[in-house]
Amino acid sequence: MQLVCEKLQLKEGERFLDIGCGWGTLIRHAVREYGAKATGVTLSEQGKRYCDETAAREKTPTETLCMDYRRIPRDRKFDKIASIEMAEHIGITNFVDPYLSTVRHLLQDDKGAFLMQVSGLRQGANWQDVAWGLFMSRYIFPGADASTPLHWYVKQLELAGFEVHSVETVGRHYAHTLHKWYDNWMSHKEAILSGELDAERESLRGQRLFRMWEFFLAYSVIASGQGSATCYQILAHPNTYEYPRDIWCDAEHVSYGSKTGSFDYAKGAPRRPESSPLPCGSIDASSDADADSDSADEGSSAPNGRSSSTARRRSRGPKA
Repeated sequence: MQLVCEKLQLKEGERFLDIGCGWGTLIRHAVREYGAKATGVTLSEQGKRYCDETAAREKTPTETLCMDYRRIPRDRKFDKIASIEMAEHIGITNFVDPYLSTVRHLLQDDKGAFLMQVSGLRQGANWQDVAWGLFMSRYIFPGADASTPLHWYVKQLELAGFEVHSVETVGRHYAHTLHKWYDNWMSHKEAILSGELDAERESLRGQRLFRMWEFFLAYSVIASGQGSATCYQILAHPNTYEYPRDIWCDAEHVSYGSKTGSFDYAKGAPRRPESSPLPCGSIDASSDADADSDSADEGSSAPNGRSSSTARRRSRGPKA
C-alpha cells in the first residue's frame, strides 16, 4: 500500500480512486497516511458494507461505491487512480475499451497518474506455463485472463493514450502473499466445508471445490516463485504534450544511483550532482566547442591509441 501511494506521489487533498477496492484497505491507508480524498469501487455489497463499517470505526472517512466501474459518473475526475489485481478480470477484448479508456477519462490531465498492478505469464516459455494458463482460464477465472506477458499490457496502455513511466516486477513478493492465502485456506478446511465461514457455495460443491482451490493456491506459490507467473506494477500518466513530466524528476522520487545500488522510496534520493558524469548517450551542449579546440591535439594519442579528441568525444556520447 505504501509503495503504491509513493509511486503515485499521492498528496494531501488529492482525489484518489481505487478501482476494485476489495475490503478498502488501500483507500483507508490513503486517507490515514496521506490525507487524500479516497474513493473505492467494488461490485460486492458485502464488501461495501465492510468498507463503510471499518472506515467509521477507524475514523478514516472514505467513499465506497458499489457499482461497475463503467457506471462511475463521467463528470467525476481524480488526481490519482489505482487498480490492484483487478484488470485481469476485464478480459482481453475489453482492456482498451471500455477499461483503460474509462480510466483515462476519469483521470486529470494535469499531473494525473495511474498505477495498475496485474498478473501475467512470461512470454512463451514452456508447456508448464501454457498448462497453468489453461487451468486458470477453465477452472478459476472463466472469462478472465491472467496469462498475458508484460509487453501486451504496455501496448494496451499506449493504445489508450497513456505513457508508461515505470514497470516493476513484484512476482516474488506476491509468492509470499499467495503462501499466506494457502495457509489460511488450509487452516479453515472444516469451517469452509461446513459453511461456517459464509461459504454456502463451497459447502454445496464440497470437497471438489476445496481441492481445486488448494491446488490453485499451492501451484500459484510455485509459479510466482519460479517466474512462470508474476505480477507487474505499471505506473503510467496521460501521454500529452502538456503533461508536466518534470514532476518525476523531483529529488524525492528519482535516483541516479546510490552507494547501495538501490532506491529507498521512503527516504527518496538526492539529485545527481552537477559534477557527476553525464548518463551514457547524453549530449553535452559544449561538446562541439570542445571538439573544435581539441582538433589541434590530433597528433597526441590517448592511452588506447586513439587521438585524445576522439577519446574525449566518445566519452561524452554521440556528437550532435
